[in-house]
Amino acid sequence: MTRKKHDTRCILTIFNKTTERRKDSWGQLRDNLFYTSTPTSTHTICCATPLYMYSRRLFITPWGVSLVFFSLLCVVAIFNGVVSLHKDFTLSPDLCSVHPPVPLKVEGSAPLKGQVSFRFSRIYEAKEWSEDGGGSGSGSTMGATATARALLEMLVHRHRITSMLDAPCGSSYWLPPLLSRLRKTVPCFQYHGVDVVDSVVEASKAKYAQDALTTFQRMDLSVPGAGLALSRLHKAGFDLVLCRDALQHLPMLLAVGVLENLAATGAKLVAVGSYLAPRENLNRDISIGDYYLINLLKEPFNLSEAEAVDVLNEESRNKSERKYLLLWTVEYLRGVDFGEMRRRVQKFIDEKSKNTVSLNPHVKTSSPGGSIQYLQRDK
Repeated sequence: MTRKKHDTRCILTIFNKTTERRKDSWGQLRDNLFYTSTPTSTHTICCATPLYMYSRRLFITPWGVSLVFFSLLCVVAIFNGVVSLHKDFTLSPDLCSVHPPVPLKVEGSAPLKGQVSFRFSRIYEAKEWSEDGGGSGSGSTMGATATARALLEMLVHRHRITSMLDAPCGSSYWLPPLLSRLRKTVPCFQYHGVDVVDSVVEASKAKYAQDALTTFQRMDLSVPGAGLALSRLHKAGFDLVLCRDALQHLPMLLAVGVLENLAATGAKLVAVGSYLAPRENLNRDISIGDYYLINLLKEPFNLSEAEAVDVLNEESRNKSERKYLLLWTVEYLRGVDFGEMRRRVQKFIDEKSKNTVSLNPHVKTSSPGGSIQYLQRDK
């Protein structure tokens, strides 16, 4: 016995067979709830009019005209966005010939012996920040730096950058994918990393020994004169200085020294990491290697957000941290009165110390670093 084949055609499902069909076109569209392809039955009725007829009726209405107009606007907006991105991520082919790589005079230096070098060397040796990010901590993993890498790539193309100073560079764990993408469009892109830890600098030198455009150097950015030394390194001045995930691990007075040295590098732009807490000021003095949510826009640093070229959100995994990259011109940083900033910082530390002592008279705060020392009670 052969099974009867049903003709498959465009049909419309009617939920209530007794519903009277409206005569206007919009009523027909409301009645025609579903279009499907199933065998005909007593509960279905064949579409007498093809689907394109309903489309024609729709587009001759005011709503249809509005829909077409809105769709065209969307197409134009998308096109303009693609063109804008293309301009941001496309450099002229002669950029490397106009700004060829500058040979850096990186001289060997004796191992650093300051407190900063000792403390951070200990952090890497003991893996105090875990093994994540090559020992630089969870903030330097590939996942944590994905947005930061994308932002740096955007800055490189937007500002036509061909050289970058990474200060400090840490273990440079997330550097390879960044350099790989940048040099596809900027073959002459030059990278120079400096750090206070001898072991990570030597490891990076060995890793990039065959790459003439990628160099590393030992340097303590918190000591006076470090910025001037870096300005002599690149005769034309680096296009960009990156200082990410650094200042929040330093006592506040040393952080001021780093900012002053960044202003003296002779670079064009400086990108500094900062946490922009929405309300309260979380700035506080710490010991070398500790951590706090530094906010460079609040007391006692008081750098200007209005003077920033860009304020770029890193989309931190912890949304409450609001981690950003603040981009300033070196001209602005050179105009900052760092002597006055030091006085504000010292006053800020003293006031915090008084508050601590008032809460516990047997505790004092040492400076610099803000480490807490407990005193023996008088017997």
